[in-house]
Amino acid sequence: MSRRSTTPTTSRVAPHRWLGSLAIAVALAACSLPVGEEIEPLDVEEYSDVVYGLDTTTTTEPQAGTQIRLYFASDRGLERVFRPFLAEPTIPEILTALQDGPTESEQAENPTLRTELPAGLNPNPRTREEGQETVIVEVSDEGGLRLLINDNPVKADLVLTQLVCTLTKLNLLSGIPITGVEFHDSQGRIPIVDANRASIEGPARASDFNDCVTQDELDAMAEEAENEDPGDGSTSTTGG
Repeated sequence: MSRRSTTPTTSRVAPHRWLGSLAIAVALAACSLPVGEEIEPLDVEEYSDVVYGLDTTTTTEPQAGTQIRLYFASDRGLERVFRPFLAEPTIPEILTALQDGPTESEQAENPTLRTELPAGLNPNPRTREEGQETVIVEVSDEGGLRLLINDNPVKADLVLTQLVCTLTKLNLLSGIPITGVEFHDSQGRIPIVDANRASIEGPARASDFNDCVTQDELDAMAEEAENEDPGDGSTSTTGG
């Protein structure tokens, strides 16, 4: 008569699976369980910071797709931020983000960062035909873009720069790049002017607004020029 072995058996777990489970458990504990043992879900901005670990105002070019360039204004001039999205956004979602303005974390980095898009503008792009590189953006009459161009050209320039630069500098992975933008309201096409107050014939392009050069880029170019040319015509030498 055979005996069954009474030696207890132990199951083996592959080291990499055990380590992976441990890492997930630690991450969940760190993100979701505060000292009071109550679960506090992260808000959208905190979640993006955890997932992507990016400073939204960094000037380093991040991976395209979910890190979208948005152009805002500040007391210094034109500013660019890279806004993290949980998935690649649509153009309407990007325009909504531009209308809503900078997030709290973006303003923490730059307190004067703001959007110049007037309330009620509600920019919304028309569907483009296949292969079409120009997008028509419908704007609400309530936003008063047509009147703004005539009555307050300085503010209108900021509004148009934000919209044209954001749309023509999109770093999306899908879809055809946008090279030109037209604006329409209930009266039809809105005649617009460039950064030099010259009338724009046809779609507005980045080149009409100083190629969307930001204040940071202008400062960097000025610093580079200063380093290359000391101004006194002398050259430095080393050695003895």
